[in-house]
Amino acid sequence: MRRFTEHVIFRETASYFLSSSVSSLVTSPKLYRLVNCVNGGSLPLADVGVENGMAIAMVWTVLREDLLFAEDGSPRPVHFTNAFVEDAGHDWSTSRGAFRFFGHSSPQGADVRLLIVLRPEAPDVSLMTPGQHAFSATYDPARPGIGFPPQETFSIGVFKTEAKSRGGAKRGPVIYRIVVPLKRRDDGFLRAQEVCKLLDSGRVPAKKSEKIAPK
Repeated sequence: MRRFTEHVIFRETASYFLSSSVSSLVTSPKLYRLVNCVNGGSLPLADVGVENGMAIAMVWTVLREDLLFAEDGSPRPVHFTNAFVEDAGHDWSTSRGAFRFFGHSSPQGADVRLLIVLRPEAPDVSLMTPGQHAFSATYDPARPGIGFPPQETFSIGVFKTEAKSRGGAKRGPVIYRIVVPLKRRDDGFLRAQEVCKLLDSGRVPAKKSEKIAPK
């Protein structure tokens, strides 16, 4: 069997965004989508990037696309300057396989340009096929109210799912661990997704753990 030792290096990704954020720098193309939508309309979740372990972190209405991007070509939304941050539940929602937008920053029926900021998520093991690889985190900075917050890092455990006696899948013992700085949450989750794909393809890790360096 081939062993994998490579560590995919991702550019600095979006940090966990608080609802009070007024400016955000998003530098990984995996973590955002620019889409056209109608206020009061909907789009398939796949069109806004919600697939393959991704979820929506924030939604911005673009006010000045000519001022939206930083020098490196990555979007840098600033509230009330080049974009308007939209509130989950109040201005947008996801349900039944669709993203629905009903913002208050523009009239109903208006054509709008949206910046969808994404974040990687751990898979739902109960929906998986036994034998697939998945991961879970000891603490998730994107959900600070759940779990005990660590000092500087948290841990992600990768495991092979096992069959339940009555059908379905459950988590197995951890076979690979990733230690992640709190500020690089998205890098850690993206790396865990990559490791799961490598393991599912038959690759065998040359070691049992790795650390993502702080930036």
